[in-house]
Amino acid sequence: MADLPSFSTKEFYWLASCFCGIITCKLVYDITGFISPFCFKGYGKLSDKEKMEWNNRGFSTFHALIAAWASLYLLLFSDLFDEDSSNDLIVNRSSIISNMFLGFSIGYFLSDLAMVFWHFPALGGLEYVLGCCWSEKLYHLYLQWHCIVLWVVDCKDFSVHLFFCPHV
Repeated sequence: MADLPSFSTKEFYWLASCFCGIITCKLVYDITGFISPFCFKGYGKLSDKEKMEWNNRGFSTFHALIAAWASLYLLLFSDLFDEDSSNDLIVNRSSIISNMFLGFSIGYFLSDLAMVFWHFPALGGLEYVLGCCWSEKLYHLYLQWHCIVLWVVDCKDFSVHLFFCPHV
């Protein structure tokens, strides 16, 4: 009898948080559709396509708020980015919380992409799908290049970094 592959705790948290991200997107989408008529008078006048786009933006906004909270927590309150906490490079460090938020974000991105494909082209045409896929690939390459350049020039003045790359 073949042995089943074992999952590490890190992989389990990653998969569980990805699933939670997908479920959360569905819940927030439904809650946005339920609450919006009470909060915004114009919501009832929207077409079904516009309501779908509105609700989709609701869970996009929710993800943005969670991403901001998680980033601030990891940066300001956790010791993940403390210089003395580890000998690893900062870009190679991770924690259970950072891995779980990564999984949550992947769940959000999969949900958003699924919505785009399911309701194609109502939530965005081919240019949106190609733009998302293209930017995801280039973003990772850009971050790798950016880290290498910062490592080479040993830029210790963060204001210089913000001046030259304000979009990062």
